[in-house]
Amino acid sequence: MKAAVYKGNGELSVEEWNGRMPEEKEVQIKVSYCGICGSDIHIL
Repeated sequence: MKAAVYKGNGELSVEEWNGRMPEEKEVQIKVSYCGICGSDIHIL
């Protein structure tokens, strides 16, 4: 799957990510939709 990865210092990239299985007391969710707030883009 593709993931947005924040690298620091204002650098954001979209990369392929294979993920991992959740460990004990963790959960995995499937995201149907997402968005980025305009103020977040301004800060980045």
